[in-house]
Formats: sequence, structure tokens, C-alpha cells
Amino acid sequence: MVLSVSIGGCQAAPSFKPDEVSGLLLQPQEAPAGTIFRTDLSRRATVDQFAQGFNELSSKWAELGFQDGEVHIFMSATPPGDPAGLTIGNGAMVFDTADHASQALRLHRSLGVPHLTTGAVDVPVADLGDEAFAVRFDKGPEGTAGAICVVRVGNVVFLVPGSGPSLKPDDVIAIARTIATRATAVHH
Repeated sequence: MVLSVSIGGCQAAPSFKPDEVSGLLLQPQEAPAGTIFRTDLSRRATVDQFAQGFNELSSKWAELGFQDGEVHIFMSATPPGDPAGLTIGNGAMVFDTADHASQALRLHRSLGVPHLTTGAVDVPVADLGDEAFAVRFDKGPEGTAGAICVVRVGNVVFLVPGSGPSLKPDDVIAIARTIATRATAVHH
């Protein structure tokens, strides 16, 4: 397995409080093409929700100082279960330190991705936040093919997963880049 992780420069890491991350995520008016913002699914999220039922990952993230999180979900207007459906999420997991967030990102790649997906293949990603990885997969938690880009800025791990037949890895990477740019700008 090849791990594609990009490491940024050596400057003081920004530190975010849990109530600062919602505005960094994709907003309802920025819905990706073919999707709508799902207010019923977008909210604060626990460590267990981020781990999607994978208790080992949830426990490790809790040990690393997970403080709080937020998710914003966008879905196509197709009926549930429609194979043409598109789902794109973006979430922020706030940790107590940048080092713990870095360890959490690496745990997600080494432990979470192999458990929550099948057929995961690394996708190159560079110059994104403090560190990042992206993968495409044949089957993910939604039961369909998709991709995820995970980026760390300071003490926050931003996750941008997506699934659906029209989704490309570049779609989630572009959203992750938008979020990382916002987060970096807040603390510069």
C-alpha cells in the first residue's frame, strides 16, 4: 500500500475552537452541481458518527483528544437508494492539538479507510493544508463507489467524502482545497 501524504511548511499551526469550524465547511449556497444541502443530516457530529460505527477508530480518535465536530451533507434530489444518486459530505473534527489531529489523519488512512471501504486506491494530492491524503474506492460506507479527501489544518481534520457514479476524486479534492484555503486564511 502506498500512502500519499503531503506535508506543508514548518510554521506555527493554527488552533481552532469547535465553534469556529462550521463557517469553514461548504455552505448551503455552495452546493455541488446536482446536489442540495440536507439540513436534516447536517449538524454537530460525535466521534462515533465520524467513525461510522467502527469502534476501534472511534476509541483511538477519542484518546487523541477529539473535542467536537460538524458535518454538512449534500445529496442529489433522487430517491433514496437510486444508483444515480450523488452524496457529498464535508466535516470537521476538532482535536486538542495539531499533533493529535495529525495522528488522527494518519489513523484514518491506515485503519479507517481499509475498514470502511473496499478497493481503495491512493490518489495524488499536493499542496493541501498541513497534510492530506485522497483515495478513490470501489465501495464505501454508502455502498457505492466514491472518493474521499482528508486534510489537516492545525488541530482540525477536514473530511470530504463523496459517492455516486458521476463523482470523481478531483471533485472531493477541489472541495477540500476550498475548505483548507478558508481555514488557512483565518489564521494568517
